[in-house]
This record gives sequence, C-alpha cells and structure tokens, in this order.
Amino acid sequence: MRYLVLTDVHANLEALNVCLADAAGRKYDRTLILGDLVGYGADPNAVVASIQGLHPIAIVRGNHDKVACGLELAEGFNAVARAAVEWTLEVLTPMHRAWLAALPQGPTMVDEAIEICHGSPFDEDHYIFDTDDASIYLGICWFAWAVLWALFFALLALDRPIARIAGAVAIIEGIGTAWVFGMLLLLDQIAF
Repeated sequence: MRYLVLTDVHANLEALNVCLADAAGRKYDRTLILGDLVGYGADPNAVVASIQGLHPIAIVRGNHDKVACGLELAEGFNAVARAAVEWTLEVLTPMHRAWLAALPQGPTMVDEAIEICHGSPFDEDHYIFDTDDASIYLGICWFAWAVLWALFFALLALDRPIARIAGAVAIIEGIGTAWVFGMLLLLDQIAF
C-alpha cells in the first residue's frame, strides 16, 4: 500500500500543486491528511477545495485549522501566525469554514497498523521533541509536526529499521525558522 501523506500545506496552493504533480508520477493508492491545511498562505479556499477533491481516506485537523475556522482563539500563536489565521477566518467561505470545523481530532486510525495525528498520538497540539516523547507511543503514527523526525524517533525507540521511504518533496520557506508549507511522503514499506 502506498500512501500520499500531505501535511502543513498552510494554504500554499503552489506548494500543494507541486507535491500533487510529483505524486501523480509516483502512483499512490490512498491519501492521508495530517492537518494545518490553512494559515500563512494566500489560498485557503482553493487549498481546502483541492484537498476535498483528493477524497482522503483519513484526515485530522491541525491547530491552524481549529483557529482559522473559529473553534479556538489564537492564544499561544506568534504575531505572524495570529494575523494569518485571523485573515483566513475572514476569507474562508462559510462552507469551507464549516468543513474545517468538522475535521476530526487526531489521532485517527487508518488501518490496524497505522494511525495519523497532527501533534502527537496523546495530544493533538503537543510537539514530539525527543525519544522519551516518541517512546510513549509504541505504534506507527504519522505526525504532521516534524513527520520524519517523529517517525525516526519512534522507530529508534522501538529499535526498528526503516526499510524504505520512497520520495520526499518539501517546499520550504524560511521565516526565522524553516516552515514546511507542503510536504509529500510516499510510504512504500516499513520493515519490522
């Protein structure tokens, strides 16, 4: 099974289109969405419509999605993030705002072996910083925040090798730190 995993698109339609074009040539079976579809970028409505058109088999909300649709306040957001989600809340169509508000909280089971989340399996808004955090959870979970690091730490904590991750494309823009606006991962196989 090959999964197209998209996360932290943050309303960057150009990055999403690059990822989708790359994925089209790689052939994938199903799509997973790990949240933060909106925030920062200029095209929240177009990104939501594009993601809806992918018919993902599993999707979870991100912290920017929750704030941009009015479920939560922007407490804890920096000034740039706060301004972006407030603008996004104003420009989202009522239909897209309602769709984002209805996204499930993670984690969500994809199948008997894989689940997805935005922050961590134990708190949708918690960052995974080290092997102690990763070892709390002893399964396979795709994390939106630092997807590769979380998978690495989880497998390291379990003493499991990664057999192959087939392809990674990231559009990265630096704003003090590097923000990943679009990420594509095609999971081919993990050996246990």
